[in-house]
Amino acid sequence: MDELISEWDRRRYIPKPGEPDLPPQLSDMAEKTSEDIMKELNRLPFFMTELDETDGDGGENTNLEALKSLAYDGEPDEIATNFKNQDDKNVKACYRSGKAFLAVSRFEEAKAILEYGLAIDPENKPMKDTLDQTIKKQKQINDAIERKERED
Repeated sequence: MDELISEWDRRRYIPKPGEPDLPPQLSDMAEKTSEDIMKELNRLPFFMTELDETDGDGGENTNLEALKSLAYDGEPDEIATNFKNQDDKNVKACYRSGKAFLAVSRFEEAKAILEYGLAIDPENKPMKDTLDQTIKKQKQINDAIERKERED
């Protein structure tokens, strides 16, 4: 523990004569509560945990609006292709997530994400196969548990 404290002291910002008490990037945050800082961070698209379309003062969140406008940037056929590609990426993400959940025996999550992916692309054979594998594996485990309980 003493090592951690001494490392903290070694790395801690200590202003030299003529320097601000805090680094310039943090000096405007000194008077804000952690709740205020989290609200500000939540307005930045990278840190958003919930959609906040304001700038905190009642105006619009220009960073978020800029990202939204990119989705509709270009010719109509380009926009349609972009949205189709997003669906393709979503389907791939669903498939990969489903496989990962299956690998760690989280069957309910696997089924939910695979069913969601199949709602987007109902003819996706690898996803259908993975859903079938998930259902079979869950049934095998449930049957084994029931046999074990009957034996005891």
